[in-house]
Amino acid sequence: MAQASDVARRAIVEAACEWLITIKETPVSADDRQRFVDWLRESPVHVREYLAAEITWSLIGDVVRSEAFTVEASNDASSGKVVPYRFGQ
Repeated sequence: MAQASDVARRAIVEAACEWLITIKETPVSADDRQRFVDWLRESPVHVREYLAAEITWSLIGDVVRSEAFTVEASNDASSGKVVPYRFGQ
């Protein structure tokens, strides 16, 4: 059973990710931006988790933009780099 602190942390991580997606993918109004700033000011944990989400977003973007990454290559189990998952086995 998850402890209350685990549940609270997970909620903060989810909120940080939602804010990140909102800021990166949608037009943000002045009111939205102020709510985001207010959320960040509530706790240093909010700031830490938002920054962690930003770093992850950036690193994923770096991988996707790299010339070595393609969906086809990432799905090529014969390369030995990907282990196929077989449900129920």
